[in-house]
Amino acid sequence: MTNSILVPLDGSPTSEEAVPLALAVGSALGASVELVYVHELAPHFGNAPALDTELDIEDAQRMRAPIAALAERLTRAHDLPVSGTLLTGPVVSTIERHVVDRGVRLVVMTTHGRGGLARAWLGSVADRLIRARIGPVLLVRPDAGQPQPRRWPPARVLIPLDSTGLSEDVLPPLNALLTGSRTELVLLTVVEPLPLLEPFPDVAVWVDRSGTQAGQDAENGARAKVATDNLERTAQRLRLSGTQVRTRVVVHPSVARTVLEYANETGVDLIALATHARDAIARALMGSVADTLMRGASVPVLVVPPR
Repeated sequence: MTNSILVPLDGSPTSEEAVPLALAVGSALGASVELVYVHELAPHFGNAPALDTELDIEDAQRMRAPIAALAERLTRAHDLPVSGTLLTGPVVSTIERHVVDRGVRLVVMTTHGRGGLARAWLGSVADRLIRARIGPVLLVRPDAGQPQPRRWPPARVLIPLDSTGLSEDVLPPLNALLTGSRTELVLLTVVEPLPLLEPFPDVAVWVDRSGTQAGQDAENGARAKVATDNLERTAQRLRLSGTQVRTRVVVHPSVARTVLEYANETGVDLIALATHARDAIARALMGSVADTLMRGASVPVLVVPPR
């Protein structure tokens, strides 16, 4: 693995909003920063290209100069090695291949790109890079309503964990990126309450609903206690290494909403989570939570693939 950070750009000012954070991370880690622009060649219809091939290539080459100029300007301003690279091919697969070939340590990018279509850039690039498991991806939402972060390491990180233990895969890569700082880690587990089963109408009048509710509350309380014990064991392991840790368990039907609300309440600077799911159903659930966090968080989100 090379000590480099990659920032995908699409030629828009929006995509460049990830650059300040990438520079801050690079300075803290002593890493170089590579700005990458991918020109996707015009599609073919049958044997004929949609556009003149030579003109299409010339259009791509015109991006080389501004990328190089931006890299040179940033190198001088931040005393940090910054390079610019022009690649040609399908955007997502080209970035994936470049990240793997170069052994990039971290990808930093916005979740919003050219054309103002948030889901287009997120869905076609950030989401697929995450699912490709090529390494940690640090996402910045440009429309978060506040200036983009320029400081690293963060003072406080919120880490959603679940009962599987696989979610803890986020901890080693996060620790490597924090570089021994005094960052406080906030471990959060959201326990989804058991559904209260409604009786059939014909027998509803004979059912003691208070007893049913009490039983559900007791079961949810027991599950929260197990989650608290598990979270404290993880916290104790981290505290032994000198890490500042606090924990919180919340019973709520929406994991993503709870994480977002708690992040706002505690004033965290970063949310970090692992996409740890192994099977299709779990992947869909985890993808839904991660997707909501990436689109709704007002702070950067670090997404780590499983080990």
